[in-house]
Amino acid sequence: MSSRNDETANFAAAAGLIAASFIILAMFVFFVFAIIVAVLTVVAIWAWNEPRTIWRTTITPEEARSFVYCGLIGAVVAPLLVVLMSAGLGTAFKPEVLTYSPWVGYVFGALLQSYVAHQEEEKRKNAIEDPEVVQPASRALAPPPVQAEPFRYASWDDEEAR
Repeated sequence: MSSRNDETANFAAAAGLIAASFIILAMFVFFVFAIIVAVLTVVAIWAWNEPRTIWRTTITPEEARSFVYCGLIGAVVAPLLVVLMSAGLGTAFKPEVLTYSPWVGYVFGALLQSYVAHQEEEKRKNAIEDPEVVQPASRALAPPPVQAEPFRYASWDDEEAR
């Protein structure tokens, strides 16, 4: 441990605490997302063959299968990305990374599919609610054109008639 006690050491300690708190916050958020995805996966498996309605939301078998399939694709792609990044950067990774990277991939794949499906549904809903109907222009409603006198320059001889 260094015997220096200056502002740089205090700043480094503060930065380390802030970084550690962000890492803990990210772990907590991921844990919450993992629980949500686990519950939604159970619901998706429940709605695998026939539509199910939960809290006024109907889950179709196509949506349920898409949710699970995208999660499984993420679970396969995440370890492959770890291996490719490790080889590309020329660094070694810990073997336990391959243990939890499929779980991370499943969560992110399923959440990404849910987000994309929600955006498509919003687009579809807005297209139904706000149809752009173009009314044909009607000539009968337009006011008749006003005939204005052509412009004349004034002359010195102009006098108003009295």
